[in-house]
Amino acid sequence: MAGQGTQGFRAGRGRAGLTACLTLLLSRPAAALLDMNATRVWINIGSHIDPMLPGRNDRTTQVIAFEPAVGCLVRPRARLYVVHAAVAAETSLGMIGVYNAGG
Repeated sequence: MAGQGTQGFRAGRGRAGLTACLTLLLSRPAAALLDMNATRVWINIGSHIDPMLPGRNDRTTQVIAFEPAVGCLVRPRARLYVVHAAVAAETSLGMIGVYNAGG
């Protein structure tokens, strides 16, 4: 499912959903948690419990991970902000489940 969302953004579909998520993310409380000195931002949709992270010495990249099901299991790390929400091209409701032991 994460791959489908990524493909949608690459193909130009789903930008409204991404824009809505980023608008919510950059609200005052969330913006206080982000590193505003970062020069790059990685957006990881459906990050699972082990989101992609920049190299240990990379101080220029901020990671925003969207994980609706097991976001609370993601270990806190520098320059990582976890959004406990799903990303979709359109507003909708759906069931989300955990299908393996690792989240």
